[in-house]
Amino acid sequence: GKMKTTNITFLVSGLALAGAVPFAGFFSKDEIIGQVFASGKLAPIYMLCGIVALVAAFVTALYSGRQYAQVFAGSPRDAHLYESAHESTASITIPLVVLALGATFAGFLGLPHIAGVPETFHAFANWLEPTFHPAGVTMPVESANELLLGLGAVIGWGGWLLGRAMGIAEGAKAMLPENASVSLDKF
Repeated sequence: GKMKTTNITFLVSGLALAGAVPFAGFFSKDEIIGQVFASGKLAPIYMLCGIVALVAAFVTALYSGRQYAQVFAGSPRDAHLYESAHESTASITIPLVVLALGATFAGFLGLPHIAGVPETFHAFANWLEPTFHPAGVTMPVESANELLLGLGAVIGWGGWLLGRAMGIAEGAKAMLPENASVSLDKF
């Protein structure tokens, strides 16, 4: 409660890093992983790379949620450090807010190619298309992309929530005597 701006911006940025919907990290990871799987028709190694990318996305979500919980959830582990904690000055918090706004809204610039979504909402992908594809050649839109969107949503939020639960449980353990145990039933 002492660092509200830092708490909120850390939360938003952590969810974006985790790839949680609707934050920018979800859209960027989805586009990258989707293109890797789409390239799997060219070489099977891309399918393996896509699977590795999905696992890496889950691990990122896991540690992001855990880190947030360790820093901002539960009781402080060290009363002295808690007492000296304070919100940063505007020279730090203003850039944090700007970055959190970007992490919240920038992903919509590259709204994925979903059937029925107008082309104008694919602004970022269309802007970069000449860089990644020869003129006149476009990548096919496949229904598998929609499956990847759903899988990405589950990985982002699922990993975040599981990591957060782990962080809270580990934080609670740090407050207990060495021989005590903590139950995850609360989470």
